[in-house]
Amino acid sequence: MYPTLFTLSVFIAVTAVANSQDNNWLSISPDGVPIASTRDLIYSENLDMTIHLGEFLYPDNSAYLAGFNGADWIVIADTFSGSLPAMVDFQEGILVGGNNAYVATGQMNGIAYYSGGNWAFPWNFNNDIQKLIWANDTLYAIGGFTQIDGQPANRLARLEGNNWVGLINEGVLQTGTSSLFFDFIFFEGKYYVCGEFETISGVKDFAEWVDNELIFVPGAPDNPFNAFSDMIVFNEELYLGGQAFDFDQGGRNLIVKYDGETFSSLSPGLSNNMGSLSNSGFVKRLYEINGYLYAAGFFRYAGNVPVYGLARWDGSSWCSLFMDEFDQPSDPPYINPVIASGLFQNKLMLNTIAFDEDGNPDLLWLYDDGNLVQDCTEPLTISENTSISFQLFPNPAQTRAAIQSSERIISFRLYNSLGVVVKSGRPFSERFEMDLGGLAAGIYLVEVQTEKGVGVEKLVVE
Repeated sequence: MYPTLFTLSVFIAVTAVANSQDNNWLSISPDGVPIASTRDLIYSENLDMTIHLGEFLYPDNSAYLAGFNGADWIVIADTFSGSLPAMVDFQEGILVGGNNAYVATGQMNGIAYYSGGNWAFPWNFNNDIQKLIWANDTLYAIGGFTQIDGQPANRLARLEGNNWVGLINEGVLQTGTSSLFFDFIFFEGKYYVCGEFETISGVKDFAEWVDNELIFVPGAPDNPFNAFSDMIVFNEELYLGGQAFDFDQGGRNLIVKYDGETFSSLSPGLSNNMGSLSNSGFVKRLYEINGYLYAAGFFRYAGNVPVYGLARWDGSSWCSLFMDEFDQPSDPPYINPVIASGLFQNKLMLNTIAFDEDGNPDLLWLYDDGNLVQDCTEPLTISENTSISFQLFPNPAQTRAAIQSSERIISFRLYNSLGVVVKSGRPFSERFEMDLGGLAAGIYLVEVQTEKGVGVEKLVVE
């Protein structure tokens, strides 16, 4: 149909526009090629290109899949439709994951393999894949699937030989809710999963994975409106990007970090309100490039510094990256979204809302010099979830026990001897009572989170 663009065995280039701006951003949009959608931008070392996981359009509005090699966009599938949120290097090529997308020669069932100009469909996932991850030299898949090749596999699976094995026991997740896993990572000898989910024991959105179970991590942000989309290890700590409500400083924290023992928020934080935390915004992706952490998503400020959806963190300060050129003035101020972000080798790539001098969309950009920044915040202070004390009485108790704190209590959890949450709540007061009716006699742990930290006390129920 368009032989000048693509054959299955030969790469043909689609020329990128080399429009440079004074602000260090270089336009890499294909010349005259509309973009229908972008789900993600993921770099492949095997192919030495960044795959645009979305639809480029032919003149007749049919779509194709392509990757950027530093100079040109290379078509790797002349026919494409659907959504591909996941990609990873595999063997000599790449695996892509999604939900019922059509790629090149066939309908994929959740996953497809590309190498040497050819596509194959080696496995059958019954629902979407959100991410494909290498951890400890093992390949993992997370998403909304419940079966792989007809075998049970509940949202998390790993590849063993040529077969996928499910890693979440039946009955772990709450029924009647849409549990979504977004990332899986290995940190300090343990595996962690994040997303937007709740287990039958009350664990929400971030958990340790142990023997096909999801285990609560003491001190973790706990709010029914939380969600975490990405994780990365930076400076020997685990960073979670997304949104955490009423954690540490109150409001909405878009990044939380964990050192293996305590959780911390960063101050100043990322938000849509200058100088303060807000109830809107979201961090979608986290990257490390040359010793810096980059956060991309839906936010406008780092403290008092306008950053417009992308900021660099050096361990003590946030810096802006000339994103003001992409801001769209409006009243109220428009939250300029970073629609998608990724890397080409060690450079940032963005799909954002921008237009050329003729008013045509110019959406794909490469950050040319990662050492060049615009404005930075003052060195950051870190507010840690340190141990706090509270009163618990009577103790031993029979039917009720009171909790008293000098600070507003944001949340509490009551654990039995097996580590299962048997009661929880969000009182938002300095004193409240727990109803112990129906609990078996024994020793329990009470975990309380205030605005200054987390404390744990032992409670004996008679």
